[in-house]
Amino acid sequence: MWITVGREPTYEPLEKLREVAGVLGAIDVHAAPETLYKTTIAGKAALIVIDDIWSKAHLDPFLAESPRSRFLFTTRDASIARLSGAREHRADLLEVRNHANCWRSGRHRGRRASAAAVDILRECHDLPGALSTIGGLLRGAAPIEWTM
Repeated sequence: MWITVGREPTYEPLEKLREVAGVLGAIDVHAAPETLYKTTIAGKAALIVIDDIWSKAHLDPFLAESPRSRFLFTTRDASIARLSGAREHRADLLEVRNHANCWRSGRHRGRRASAAAVDILRECHDLPGALSTIGGLLRGAAPIEWTM
């Protein structure tokens, strides 16, 4: 299950707990959401990804005892990991600058970079997520579509 939280969550926490419990197979619709979630996950083997945590208070409702489940959360604040007793794994920024500079210089694996490709790299500021998104949108597109 993947839950995106963000700086200011746009969901109702209790409803999100009920939703996750439902996905995990909960059937007692009358139980309190916290109880439903914790009792359901206790017997399951699940990976719960809680993405983009900015506050420990937003993380806490999703953490529960479950010997066979794992909770993975992402945060920019290492103190949240320490306060939660989590093992910290750092993911440094993905480095695409050398690859992007190669394209910008006009040579990549023997091919010339189009002006549109260089413009896209510049507009995306070499950010891997932005480049991946744009690349996915342009996959299979005609060259003329790259300039629109």
